[in-house]
Formats: sequence, C-alpha cells, structure tokens
Amino acid sequence: MNISSHISCVWQEAKTDQHVQVEKHLNTVDKDDKVVDLLGKFTVDTFNRSCQMYVNNDEDNQISGAEFIECKLYKLTWKYIFYMTIEAIKQGIPRVYQTRVKSGVEDGAKRLMNFTLTDCEPKWNIPWDKPRLEPKEYETVQDGSSDP
Repeated sequence: MNISSHISCVWQEAKTDQHVQVEKHLNTVDKDDKVVDLLGKFTVDTFNRSCQMYVNNDEDNQISGAEFIECKLYKLTWKYIFYMTIEAIKQGIPRVYQTRVKSGVEDGAKRLMNFTLTDCEPKWNIPWDKPRLEPKEYETVQDGSSDP
C-alpha cells in the first residue's frame, strides 16, 4: 500500500465514524486513533517546512520528537476542526504546543490554522536527548496545505 492510499484509508475510517455526530461541543479523540497520528505528523511537518521557507533554514530550529498528548474534534457538516496538544523538542528544549487543523469532510484536505507555543511544562518523561525521527508520509505544498 503506498503512502497516499494509507492516508486515504485512515481518512475514510475517520470520516465514516458514526460515533462522532455533528456537535456544538468538542469531542475527545483517543490519542491512539490513527487520525491523531496522521494529523500530528502533518502539523509538525507543515510547521517545520513553513519555518524553513519563511523564517530560518537551520535544522536546529525544527521541531522533533513529537508526542501527541491530546486531540479534540469539532465536527460540522462541511468540515472538521481538530485541536491538538503536542509535546516536542525545539533547540534541545522540551516544549508544549497547541495546534488547530481544519479538514474537509469529503476529501480530508488539511490546513494548519495555527501552531502555538504554550507556557505549559511538558508532562511526559520522554528521553528528550534522543528525539524520534518522524517519517514523512505526505507532501505539503507552498501554502502549507496537504498535497493529495
């Protein structure tokens, strides 16, 4: 199965989940759900690529070793909005970020709306000195959205 097929399958599973109805409240998504991993990797990769393009091309300035701590979903009839809490390393320092990703219901096209450093302390006891390298499973285009 190629990478595009894998992403498409994960999205189709998430899209057809009947447990999540259109709501006016946020629903918690299990952090072990495949869609959390997919969206988390998308946010980190998109943030890093945007930093490289517009801020600094320095690898030390990139986020690595990301752990996806929490994910909440706001489901509308035409789009999903995911709010995630991510613990990651930047410049050798463990940090906590809040992100928001908007995704189309039909095609799963993703757009990173924000990626914000918080003043929260990381809670996980992760060996921060050796970050996990994130595999790249998709491409992002110039505007930061996913390339289907």
